[in-house]
Amino acid sequence: MIMLCLVRLVPLYRYGRGIYDHFYTASSDEIGTITFGVIGHYGYRYQGVVGQVYDSAGPQPPFTLPLYRYQNTSNGQRFYTTNWQEIGTNIVDGVVGNWKNEGNAGYLYPMRQPNTYPLYRYYHEDQCVYFYTTSSTEIGTITPGAIGKAGYRYESIA
Repeated sequence: MIMLCLVRLVPLYRYGRGIYDHFYTASSDEIGTITFGVIGHYGYRYQGVVGQVYDSAGPQPPFTLPLYRYQNTSNGQRFYTTNWQEIGTNIVDGVVGNWKNEGNAGYLYPMRQPNTYPLYRYYHEDQCVYFYTTSSTEIGTITPGAIGKAGYRYESIA
């Protein structure tokens, strides 16, 4: 008997609620819509696909890292990283300070691969929020520490 482990790419959807509140997920069921501009659960409006990730429901592809998703329990904002040590826990539902691990949003390569795009991470200090995109023109800078559109400062590749 031969068993096949299917590793598949899935869209990473972006939703927004207001100017500075963004939610990223590989499961459209979480917000309930993938119709551009339509508001789904929790008041989030669908903004499109940021890129693709390997499905967290499948086996981890070789040489990839989990994209951990954390929620700030005091303000509801989310943080995504492949380095769980930035928060301090890789255990689902684990809490460190105000950050709760919500699990894995998918798998990403830590280094550039053919036909892939970096997931850029930006931070807005006044709003205490993060923004993620594969398009460097969306914020307008990928210079470390530089501030781009809407006041977001480029931090790194997620």
